[in-house]
Amino acid sequence: MADRNECVVANPVPFSDTAPVRSGVAATILNAWLIWYHLNVEQIVSPVWGWSRDNDVTTSNHLSGTALDINAPTYPWGYRTMPVERIHKVRKGLQLFNGCVFWGADWDRADEMHFQIAYPEGDPRLSALAEALSDGYLGLYGPPTTEPEEEDMPFTEADRKLLQDVHRELRQPYPSRSRYRANAKPVDTLAGMVLNADARIHEDATERAAMLGDAEAGARVRAAAEAGDPHAAAILGIVDGIKS
Repeated sequence: MADRNECVVANPVPFSDTAPVRSGVAATILNAWLIWYHLNVEQIVSPVWGWSRDNDVTTSNHLSGTALDINAPTYPWGYRTMPVERIHKVRKGLQLFNGCVFWGADWDRADEMHFQIAYPEGDPRLSALAEALSDGYLGLYGPPTTEPEEEDMPFTEADRKLLQDVHRELRQPYPSRSRYRANAKPVDTLAGMVLNADARIHEDATERAAMLGDAEAGARVRAAAEAGDPHAAAILGIVDGIKS
């Protein structure tokens, strides 16, 4: 038996704030079991039951705050409903907890929701497991492990010069390299020249297609000519001449 003031609520996983357990070794083990169960067996999706003042079973570990009922609506008392693969996961966890947690499914009248401290209070196996868990066994407790933060690389003078060079190359105007250029006077930036080159290539392809009878290309040339573009009007004259 235990009073409520002898119990603690650690709330280590969802819905566990309803589960007081006996402070000390029992709390260390049972809260670790909650975490392990939630991470490795199935998610906890309903309120966990822990210590209770009254119980129909007078020898219940709930009265001493050394038992938990997990996902109770899923596993009604007296029935065996847990899938086999989930049972295997629970069994693996019980082994990892060195037999210090007992599962109610092992009673003749199954209680698959129920887990309790397996040994009497003061048993050295309990304190040994609690100490191991607190020292990081299974990775459930112990000092938090964090990824080391990556340090920003220093911005060097060489980096600064490179950035300035890139900025200058992108922003300064360049002369045309056309064989028909009148002079070497700068006419546009690199980006402008790229866009102009794309425009010339597309125009040339459209005009050639129109001259070869492509209806869509011809419609584009005609639309540009009707919009007042003199070059497009000249090309349209050639296209119409070919058709005639």
